[in-house]
Amino acid sequence: LWLFSHNSLGTCARNRAVTTCPRTNLTQDHIYRILEYLRREHLIEWSCSPEHEKRVYQITETGRDLLARWLKDSMVLERPVTFPFDLIVNAFEVLPLEERHWLIERRKAVLVSNLKQLNKIVGKLPEHKVTHNAILQHHQVYLQAELKWLDKLDAPTFDGESK
Repeated sequence: LWLFSHNSLGTCARNRAVTTCPRTNLTQDHIYRILEYLRREHLIEWSCSPEHEKRVYQITETGRDLLARWLKDSMVLERPVTFPFDLIVNAFEVLPLEERHWLIERRKAVLVSNLKQLNKIVGKLPEHKVTHNAILQHHQVYLQAELKWLDKLDAPTFDGESK
């Protein structure tokens, strides 16, 4: 429903969604079944595009209301945030200093790589895509903050802690 809340989705865009999200394991058949279910539940509707002679799918008011209700009722804001790397840091005491440093450096490399990819995306995104820009900025701030935190975490490893 979120996909349809931004724009109408044509057949080509639907097919592109399958190819641009390979981790979903969705096939065209799955997409058609999902679309049919959403249509039967009156969450989306389709019409034929006269210019392309293809179906164009769009969210209905019922679908928009349901999506808004899901967003408002979601526990996202109330759930505690967990960070996978925190679990590793929690176990640092059992690791030799060199291994701690190595793990931190590996994590930093991943974060720097993610930041570079994010910056490329931000550079290509039109300014009028406010929601997309806000999400990307949130991710940039998070990644930059974690990099600073890792620098602080790594400092005692070699500056003040004995082996």
